[in-house]
Amino acid sequence: MYEPPEPGVLESSFALARHGLVDVKDQVSDVVVPIYQTGRRLSQDVYDQLLEDDNLAARVGVIAGAGTFGLAAGVMRGGRIKRILYTGLGVGTGSAVCYPSQAKAGLFPEKCR
Repeated sequence: MYEPPEPGVLESSFALARHGLVDVKDQVSDVVVPIYQTGRRLSQDVYDQLLEDDNLAARVGVIAGAGTFGLAAGVMRGGRIKRILYTGLGVGTGSAVCYPSQAKAGLFPEKCR
């Protein structure tokens, strides 16, 4: 009957390292996954609150903040055209985040009928 040869030092070292990495991954995932799920749930709650009808001030803040971020990116990139373009992209992105159904209807009008 065939018996495989005993593993060498190198093979044993790799097996030990592989098993150690699997154990570390399991321990880290036990800590990270609940934190990730909590963060995702809280983010979704904040986004749902942003989409409520009576939160106009929060929506204006998000749109203005995105526009300001776009302006800052345009200033860093240089040029008047880039400042205008990036500011417009920031405002458009902020508006799409705050008003998703209107953004979808504006981009894909045939699908929203």
